[in-house]
Amino acid sequence: MNYLAHASLAERTDEARLGSILGDFSKGLVEDDLPGDVRFALEEHRAVDQWFDALPEVRAAKGLFPRSLRRFSGILIDVFVDHFLVLEWDRLADEPLGDVTASLYRSFETY
Repeated sequence: MNYLAHASLAERTDEARLGSILGDFSKGLVEDDLPGDVRFALEEHRAVDQWFDALPEVRAAKGLFPRSLRRFSGILIDVFVDHFLVLEWDRLADEPLGDVTASLYRSFETY
């Protein structure tokens, strides 16, 4: 659910950016049918998610949520990450936010 974070970590191509967010929608997707750059970015997305979710700070943050929301804690943390990324974008990124989002929209239209 942290689309912007994944898109900002991907190579700066429409195909890679598409693959970078497909990780959240890829259940049942036949990956062999995807172009190489899209498939690579999808695999990269999964690796980043595994690394991020295993961080002690993230595991501890998930434990801060009330039990009734705990199953959604990972999703909520992802949304928070993107929120704070947007707030600090100009300080953290060397590519304009509009360029990243335009690349994503182009990839949606193309694929």
